[in-house]
Amino acid sequence: VAEQMEEIEMLRREQQEKQRLEREQADLMRKLKTENGRKDQKKKDNTKELEKLWEEQEKKAAEEYHQAREIERLKAELQQREEKERQQVLELERLRKNVAERARADVE
Repeated sequence: VAEQMEEIEMLRREQQEKQRLEREQADLMRKLKTENGRKDQKKKDNTKELEKLWEEQEKKAAEEYHQAREIERLKAELQQREEKERQQVLELERLRKNVAERARADVE
């Protein structure tokens, strides 16, 4: 009887140890799932942030490109105006000389 009681006690301890290990394993699995869930969410968040930054960078690059084109257009327009003004100044100078020559011819 004592041997049977001892064996029963040993089996009970083994069963308790097995249950404890199963609880620990289940606890570890829950923690692992939670941690994996956090990592997955962090990865998704980082991916979204990266996509957002990429879009912002693309918009910025497009804006800079359009600004550069506008600057070039304005430069060309300014050059045309300056050339037109230069031609007008030359024409005015030619007309002034012409008027001065006529005035001299009229005086003579």
